[in-house]
Amino acid sequence: MLSKGIAPTGIAAKPAVQKDSAGSKLLKKMGWTEGQGLGVQNQGITAPLIHKKIDATQGKIEIGKISVRIEIVGDDRIKVQKILPPSIGQSPPTPSEVESRIMLLKNMVDKGEVDEDLQEDVKEECETYGTVEEVKVVEVGDEVRVFVVFADVTASQKAKKIMHGRTFDQKRIDARYYDEDKYKKGVYDS
Repeated sequence: MLSKGIAPTGIAAKPAVQKDSAGSKLLKKMGWTEGQGLGVQNQGITAPLIHKKIDATQGKIEIGKISVRIEIVGDDRIKVQKILPPSIGQSPPTPSEVESRIMLLKNMVDKGEVDEDLQEDVKEECETYGTVEEVKVVEVGDEVRVFVVFADVTASQKAKKIMHGRTFDQKRIDARYYDEDKYKKGVYDS
């Protein structure tokens, strides 16, 4: 028999259950699972919209890597500016593209416009993403190809993400990975 005010021993308290929001419940009811995109082919957004306050009159809404800057300019007027990473608007890399330590930069300069500073400029810029072992500028047919060899794949990934779609000398750079075996064999035209 238990006395008043004394809890029985041996009974563990139930852990607090985290409840889903109404929106989460509705999405799950329709078949959505966390981490997947919305839509039939999971092509929709996978991350929530997040508002970050910059100051009293400015804020920033982020979704994944796309940001929108919002500024209140007076009389309830709002100025919205899209802030896109360089790769937005460019053709996405092909899914079959295999990551490698070697990044190929195309459409930087036209044939005949290569100067002696190009190699050093590319090396300096790419060293912000990791150790650069070699930069080689090669003219293939009508185009100039710049090969950047990084010490590891991670540095190449960072550089490709930033360099693809970036503007250099009023041209949009096409950055992609290049097969290491072909590079070692001196095959620069594939």
